[in-house]
Amino acid sequence: MSTLSIINESKQIYLSSVENELNTTLENGDYKSKIRYKIPFLIVSNDNTLYQTVKVLNAIIPYSFYIVNEYNCNLNMNNIVLSLPYGNYNAYTLLDKINELMAENNILGTISLDVSNGKYLLTATQNIIIRNTTNNINSIIGLDNSTYTTIFDNVNYKIYFPYPVNTGGIHNIYIKTNFSTSHQKFGGLNTSQILTSIPVQVEPFGIIQYSNYENTETIIRNKDLDFLTIELLDDNLNHINFNGLNWTIGLEIKSVNKFNSNDTNIFSWE
Repeated sequence: MSTLSIINESKQIYLSSVENELNTTLENGDYKSKIRYKIPFLIVSNDNTLYQTVKVLNAIIPYSFYIVNEYNCNLNMNNIVLSLPYGNYNAYTLLDKINELMAENNILGTISLDVSNGKYLLTATQNIIIRNTTNNINSIIGLDNSTYTTIFDNVNYKIYFPYPVNTGGIHNIYIKTNFSTSHQKFGGLNTSQILTSIPVQVEPFGIIQYSNYENTETIIRNKDLDFLTIELLDDNLNHINFNGLNWTIGLEIKSVNKFNSNDTNIFSWE
């Protein structure tokens, strides 16, 4: 009489964004946030495989990305697009840079900060219209994607920005793979292939460290796979620009298999 047992088999994969490791391909160059690894027999299934899972073990990631970047650097004033240099700003250095660009483009106004509520105020000697534009900075400076027109108060033209300045930058880094997963969601998206989110809790130019203390793992639907794609995304699911600096991520893939006592050994069904 045979008995059926369950055998768990796991393997660890330690990844780096350094090119040429594990036949590495940097799919977005020095951004280093979309990388393809050629890994033969990454996922292998057979008749005894019940299911397989993947989990992120740990990660070490440099905070080398910027608060103002290619996704949020533009401000449209009177149909003149002011493009801010990429970098990290606080509320004061940001308004200084905007005021500098306004002066360079002959836009007659200045932005100031109300320290009581953290909101900007635009004061001008001419009518100014702020319009939505591609890759706009609105969410950082306290605006939404509406059109804003100055209001004349018999002395100056003004726009009171409705929301506080937000120079907090990226709040989470999302790790996405090409594994077909189940029960993974981002917003209203099903099967988003995001394995985990890593909170950004260090200052710019520090090191973000993550360990999977909750031991969270995700079921993989792939039967066979010989390559792995890792994507590191921001809160809006844009690829993060790490500006050429490298990160490391550890993964564990577990295979849960049935084992019949009539088999001579656990390798007889490979």
